Amino acid sequence: MILALLLALLPVLAEAAPPPAPAGADVTLRDARVLTLRASRGGVEAAPRARAASKALADVMEAGPSGEAVVELQGDAASIRVGKVVVLELGPEDVAAAGLPGIEELSRSAASDVDRVLRVERRRARIAELVFHFSLLVLSGLVAFLLLRKIGDLDRGVESTIRERRGRAPALRLRGVELVSPEGVAGALAVGIRVGRVVLQIVIAYAWVVFALSLFPSTRGAGLHLGQVVLGPAASTLARVGGAIPATIAAIVAGALLLLGLRAVRLFFGSVAAGETHLRWMPAELAVPVGQLLRIALVIVASVFAAPVLTGSDEGMLANLGQAALLAVGLAAAPVLASVAAGLPRLLGRVYRTGHVAEIGATTGIVRAVGLLDVEVEDASGRRVLVPHLATLILPTRLPGLAAAARFELSVDSTEDQALVREILLRTGGPGTAADLVSLDATGALYRVAGPGADLAVRVSSALRAEGVKLGRPGPGAAGAA
Repeated sequence: MILALLLALLPVLAEAAPPPAPAGADVTLRDARVLTLRASRGGVEAAPRARAASKALADVMEAGPSGEAVVELQGDAASIRVGKVVVLELGPEDVAAAGLPGIEELSRSAASDVDRVLRVERRRARIAELVFHFSLLVLSGLVAFLLLRKIGDLDRGVESTIRERRGRAPALRLRGVELVSPEGVAGALAVGIRVGRVVLQIVIAYAWVVFALSLFPSTRGAGLHLGQVVLGPAASTLARVGGAIPATIAAIVAGALLLLGLRAVRLFFGSVAAGETHLRWMPAELAVPVGQLLRIALVIVASVFAAPVLTGSDEGMLANLGQAALLAVGLAAAPVLASVAAGLPRLLGRVYRTGHVAEIGATTGIVRAVGLLDVEVEDASGRRVLVPHLATLILPTRLPGLAAAARFELSVDSTEDQALVREILLRTGGPGTAADLVSLDATGALYRVAGPGADLAVRVSSALRAEGVKLGRPGPGAAGAA
């Protein structure tokens, strides 16, 4: 009876019992559950929706360390946004599955859960980052300490090796001249290595301090500022040096070409002066000064125009360097340039001629060479006298004409007035004449006479006879007498 009653009531009890809750999918962040989705929305099941929300939360954690969940209501739907990332969208289906009164209550609860999990994960990330930075600080400090010790050991080893081999160090020589002895080179190497060791240790310590300060947020600003104090100027200097490398290489090549050009000009005009090369438009005696003038012009042109051609601009280090060098050379060479300017009219006008007598102020002699800066004159004693062209602006110049070399020895009676005899000789010979008293004894006074004119001996003999000067007997070493 009771069993039949129960069997009759089973369909009624089955219809009155509530339906079973649908299976849910958890939204997680790094294995931490945030909330559970139990309904489908827009044809998307709960599980795919939960995976998309979990991925969005992971992207939020990677994007930035801050940000809170914000609810945006749109009618009967709501969006939960963190920053610019939409984490989750909720609708009426989720409200019915959660059994809450409305979408507002559900979205606020979900946003609270998201904020809670984000705070926990961010705190965990900060702790992990702090532990990692402390570990990195200790490890880098240990590496820096080991590097400092290793550099010190290496320095002492190299220094001891240099001391042991002090005598075998190469000497510093320049064209065969020893500038620094081997001991000096070894000492300089030892000092350089010691200074380099100290500098390298300071650099390592400085780099570690900057790195350690930049690890933590509270000291990161000081670390960045300390690094910029040195690295900023160093980086700008390296950038300027790197930018100047092409111009420097071009300047070196141009300098080498200029040296080759100067050498070619010198060799060419040297061959013209030596008579190996003949030019109709240039006498051989003008070849050397014209070559010098051309080399000076090449240097000036290169100094003025090389920098703009190499750099493409008249501004910059190379251009300023060329202008400064040209100004310094101009100031230093002012007297030389003045002498060149004073001598060019006489040089190109061929006022001085080789082999002719020239009397410039108190200097008298035979012209041997005419240069760009001076005139080379051989005086009566056979010595070379260089007279700058600048002196000819204020000193009178006399050009008696062609000088024929005449040299002879003359013996005069020792009883004669030798001062008068010498005066007669110089007066008779004229400009360029020399009369040196070689010896004086009982046999006579021996003079060595040199001067212009092939008939000098005849004229001297006539002058002495006219003055009544008696000749002496020539000594044993005399080459002849007038």
